[in-house]
Amino acid sequence: MSIRFLGERGGNAAVLLGMAAAGLLLRLAFPPYGLYPAAMAAFAVFFLLLNRARRPFAAGLAFHASFSLFLCSFLWTALHGHFHVGIVPSAAFLLVFAGLLPGLFFAVYAIYAQKVMAGEQAVADFASARRASNAAAAGFVLAEFLRTLLSPEGLWGHLASIYAVEPGILHLASVMGAAGLSFVTVRVAALLALALRAPRRLSARLLALAAATCAVIFWVGTKIPVPAAGQGVAAVLAHPAIVQEERWDSRFNQVHLARYTDMSRSAAFPQGGAARLLVWPETALTYFFADDAESRAALAKLAREKDAWILIGAPSRDEAAGRIATHNSVYLLDPAGRVRGRYDKNRLLPFAESPRWGLSVGGRLHEPYSAGASLEILRLTDPSGRVLASLGAAICFEVADPAHVRRLTRAGADVLVNLANDAWFGGSSESAQQLSLLALNCAQYGVAGIRATGYGVSAFVDATGRIASKTGITEQTALSGLVRPPVGPKTLEARFPGWFVLLCAVMILVYVLRDRIRGGRERGDLL
Repeated sequence: MSIRFLGERGGNAAVLLGMAAAGLLLRLAFPPYGLYPAAMAAFAVFFLLLNRARRPFAAGLAFHASFSLFLCSFLWTALHGHFHVGIVPSAAFLLVFAGLLPGLFFAVYAIYAQKVMAGEQAVADFASARRASNAAAAGFVLAEFLRTLLSPEGLWGHLASIYAVEPGILHLASVMGAAGLSFVTVRVAALLALALRAPRRLSARLLALAAATCAVIFWVGTKIPVPAAGQGVAAVLAHPAIVQEERWDSRFNQVHLARYTDMSRSAAFPQGGAARLLVWPETALTYFFADDAESRAALAKLAREKDAWILIGAPSRDEAAGRIATHNSVYLLDPAGRVRGRYDKNRLLPFAESPRWGLSVGGRLHEPYSAGASLEILRLTDPSGRVLASLGAAICFEVADPAHVRRLTRAGADVLVNLANDAWFGGSSESAQQLSLLALNCAQYGVAGIRATGYGVSAFVDATGRIASKTGITEQTALSGLVRPPVGPKTLEARFPGWFVLLCAVMILVYVLRDRIRGGRERGDLL
């Protein structure tokens, strides 16, 4: 017996509403909910509705727009609540930036997926259904890759990040990359959708294949070797939960310095580790502390007292050819209190940081920043000069930039440090989503991770993507943990980034050529 209630096309309005509901279901798979099986269910509904859609482009756009508007609702808090942008411009920005622009890639994919999944040919037999599920999944991987490459939000909303709550699966990214995890998710969903349309015997086989795929993924994830780790670094993350209204108020400059200093001074480092590291978040100090003798003296004193390196976020400025450039920076101080390195943020946020967009907050909070010209790896060393850890900084949204993270790991970073100011977004899910992206990157490239926020979720992540410990958003605490940079060979994804994306492209090409050679499909079909 087959379920064919979506077999005839029609009722496009109902399809669009169904797609919007499926987008909401997909949202439940992402942080902070973490109900990752909901992603398979959402895509199964998506494929079933596509079988009925008269306008697949509009249907795909409705699905993705619904999902992304719910996923990125925190932008409303930042724009309207902190930047004081009007209601209409805030809503328009949220709709266009979060919904429509990235949704175009998904809408084009919907046209492709309808050709692959709709009609009786897709469920003609087991081999046809299996090919259809593979082709649908491979096409999604290519659409997602192009979106992350060409859309401003980068990895944000990447399907693989749903597995940050399931390290046994997330660890597979070290071999398959994020693209491989997306492929598995969509393939299982396609098999479920095809099973609902197929005759009973074929339906049972497709459901068994979907279940077997899930079982194999869980099993293989536990069998991949965990990267070997060295002695590591004993670290403490200062998490004062400073609200946005106070953060940029210059009257609180010294109050915040004292607050960070006292919290760090009273913190206990974990046992073990070849060095100690104190981490303060992005713009922990909102002024040019390098030009402030009192602040420099306080930090040098703290470093000597704790015999610890200090990583701190603060603005910096350089003057060249009569022009002053301001940067969003990270400083590294050694245990003697001397500055040993500085990284200037390479990828600036539109509107909030970049002067080129013309809608920056300007002097209200800080001057528009200039992008850093180089990629600085910040290295912790022992007295003999031996490198104990190489820190690659990804300030705030840079953790969503796959090109930036790849550059860091290729430059030798074995610890990704994501410093952020999440006070813009209040108690929303934004901070948990950034943490999931850090975990995904750690799993892909086999590096340890540190996430330090002044108001949000701070955490330690190991080289498999497992979140070892984390804070609450409003929790005022000093989180301690042992950061263990990996030793040994790099992961497959680190050595050959994007190899699975290329495999998906070849897979689709083979299917197209195969069917054209056999002449078994109508003109314009892809399978």
